[in-house]
Amino acid sequence: MSTATSFRLQLKEYRSAVIIYYIIIVLIFSVFSGVSLLSIGDNQMNLSGLEASSVWFIFVCGMNTFRANFLFHLQFSSTRKTLFKGWLSSAAAVCLGMTCLNLLLLLLMNFLFHTPVGSTIFAIEIENLPLRLLSGTVYYFCEYLLFISLGYLITIGFYRLNKTGKWIVSILMGGCGMSLLLSLERYESYVDTIVFFPLAHPWIVSGIYLVFTAAILSFCWLLIRKMPAKV
Repeated sequence: MSTATSFRLQLKEYRSAVIIYYIIIVLIFSVFSGVSLLSIGDNQMNLSGLEASSVWFIFVCGMNTFRANFLFHLQFSSTRKTLFKGWLSSAAAVCLGMTCLNLLLLLLMNFLFHTPVGSTIFAIEIENLPLRLLSGTVYYFCEYLLFISLGYLITIGFYRLNKTGKWIVSILMGGCGMSLLLSLERYESYVDTIVFFPLAHPWIVSGIYLVFTAAILSFCWLLIRKMPAKV
């Protein structure tokens, strides 16, 4: 199997999920737009969260695209290198497509339908609008690629664990997550600095995301190279 064939097959894995996701998003935006048009003066509402929901969506996508594709490639005597290159190409394509679709939705809602939709892209501290949109597009592409890679790494790690190992790791991850959430208020000033730093330096943060993504992908490849086949 060639890399191009692997790319097309793995890209199809995302198609239905992405279509359903954007149908839901468009429905939410349509309802909000209708309610916003009925609002008067100071009662007009503002909607946000498109980027955050997209990050969680693409993270979950990364966690659900390994096992079936891995076994399928082994069945057709395809190399692990072909599998990894095909997945990386398809993941990058999905991240780029979602970044462009999100930007299109934001522009349509804010400038065509005059419905206020909050977004980090509009808050980036760059006066030139085309450059600001380009910076935001690159920033979100890098962020989406980071999170889909993280989801992929988690599902690969879980695939290699036995049942007991999966339980232990799940409990540890849940405990760490809860501890992090409970400690956010204590470090609120640091959290604010981290949240607002991309607004002033989107290109620097994009570069940092790419470095972390490269590290995660390296771990993914090391795990896949000698991955045992388990049904």
